[in-house]
Amino acid sequence: MKLQQWARSIAEKRELYYQVPTEDLPWDIRKFHPEAFPTAFVVEGNGPGKKLLVIMWGGRVKHQGLVIGDQDYKGIPAEGPEMTMWIAGVYFFLGSE
Repeated sequence: MKLQQWARSIAEKRELYYQVPTEDLPWDIRKFHPEAFPTAFVVEGNGPGKKLLVIMWGGRVKHQGLVIGDQDYKGIPAEGPEMTMWIAGVYFFLGSE
């Protein structure tokens, strides 16, 4: 999938907690939620050297987004929002503070 390939290339090239500039996000991601600008950043994955890209819309109280990793990534957070698998390695989440 193109989104997963794009996200993996960002995560592999960048350091942890790198925030992707909004203008570097694919147009489909930027226009997905017209009332909220997306925020995307690189986080630690579940394994040595593994990194994920998280794309979020919303604010501190209510937010949703995607967690994108390798096809073998299992979206099982220790604590936090419930995650639903979209395709292998890509999860949708809906969270609240």
